[in-house]
Amino acid sequence: GVIVATPTLFHREVAAFFLEAGVPCLVEKPLAGTVAECEQLVALAAKTKTLLQVGHIERFNPAWTVARPLMGKPRFVNAERVSPYPFRSIDIDVVLDLMIHDIDLVLSLATSPLAHVNAAGTKVLSPTNDLVNARLTFEDGFAANIVASRVSPEPGRRFRTFGEEGFVEIDLRARKVTRVTKSARLKGGFDVSKVDPAKTPNLKDLLYGELLTTDTPSVPAGEPLSLEDGAFVEAVKARRAPPVTGEDGLRAVRVAHQVMDAVAATGSR
Repeated sequence: GVIVATPTLFHREVAAFFLEAGVPCLVEKPLAGTVAECEQLVALAAKTKTLLQVGHIERFNPAWTVARPLMGKPRFVNAERVSPYPFRSIDIDVVLDLMIHDIDLVLSLATSPLAHVNAAGTKVLSPTNDLVNARLTFEDGFAANIVASRVSPEPGRRFRTFGEEGFVEIDLRARKVTRVTKSARLKGGFDVSKVDPAKTPNLKDLLYGELLTTDTPSVPAGEPLSLEDGAFVEAVKARRAPPVTGEDGLRAVRVAHQVMDAVAATGSR
């Protein structure tokens, strides 16, 4: 197998060469620069019966692996991915450069089709957008707010999910997970309307000590890039579908372009 880590502009050309020859490919994200090019690669992989994996590396982040089973069925996601200006990849929009990581994670959680996309963005230093805020709403009501910026003073990658089961925060950069769930007392029918703030000396202790339970699950060591490469090798050896398929990559690029179209429609500059 081969790993395609060229500039995005050449992903389709290089990956197609190897897929035509029946060589399994791990293509760095995004799968390609346009939806049409992604569709061509997915169709070619199917035609030649050749494995195609996409490098959405956060799927292999140990913090994500630990947090995913704790989320239950999220109803809302808030994701933020920011970094200082890289002075590279400025030919592609921040949506394809950074936001696509979180678009892929959100799509991996969604259980119904995407219904609406709203977005706004601006160019700061690049000829393409450097800062974008998007809201994705799905047919079953699941929604996600995603912010991506490459003009931030400090880097950060946080992904938060909210649902009836509780709240999960993942610091993907520091690889830490925090979960907040309802306590047995709250599940037992505690009536919060009867709490008198004036007679409760420490509301924070009541909220986070008696009504809500906070825990920080252990996150095992592991380098996402190495784990991603290992998963590719194992998929090739076992002749099975990879953890992140070409179809997954296509869906992420399709939504990314919907976000960029929504930004353009707002007239953001």
